[in-house]
Parts: sequence; structure tokens; C-alpha cells
Amino acid sequence: MDIELSPATGNFEITPGPGEDVRDIAAAVIVSSYENGDPVGMGTLRAHWTQLTKEMALRMLDGEDVSHDYPGASPNKKDSVYMDYVFGRCCKTMVKIVDGKVVGRISTRDRDPVVILQAVEKGEF
Repeated sequence: MDIELSPATGNFEITPGPGEDVRDIAAAVIVSSYENGDPVGMGTLRAHWTQLTKEMALRMLDGEDVSHDYPGASPNKKDSVYMDYVFGRCCKTMVKIVDGKVVGRISTRDRDPVVILQAVEKGEF
């Protein structure tokens, strides 16, 4: 996969390599963002250490409303996911599948998008 990131803005674009599934990559970004998120501010009162699975991330990409299971995960459109403070964890991540690529933005305010995308590149999620 080829990852382009603007560290200043958190905007990214991932082009899958041969044999790589764009939905699996998008799901990995979602899971990595959640797993690398820490409770911030009032989020510490809602913090819960439930794991977000690849299967749940794929359901989110299907447009399923999972906000009842993951408070802070906005109801999504197919192939477009936005996460704010999920279970109190600062995610602030937008992921879309556009023209066979994964594009989006990871807020740089309270987190480092490089760490999140490196975990995806290494196949950690």
C-alpha cells in the first residue's frame, strides 16, 4: 500500500497495493484510530476499554448505525465513517472509500496521525 499523509492537517490518502482490499484497509484505519485513542477531558468519565473489532469497523463501513454499541460513532453512510469521542476516546477521524482509495482526516489536536497510519501499514489491525 502507498500512504500519503499531510502531518500538519492530518489529511491522508491510501492506495491499496496488488491483492489488498480497500475495505480491509479502511477498517484497519478505523480500528487503529480507536485503539490509539485516549480519553480526553470529559471523555475520562465515559472511558470504556471495549475493543473495536475489524468486523464492527466493516459494519460501520456498510453504513450500519453502531452508535448504540459505540457511543460517539456517528451514524454513517456507506463507505464513509466519522468517529468523534468513541467511549470517551478521542478518535476525531473521518474515513471514506473514494475511487478505490481510502481517504480521510485524523485530527492532529490530541493525537499523532503518523502513529495511527504506521500501525495500519504494519498490519497491526
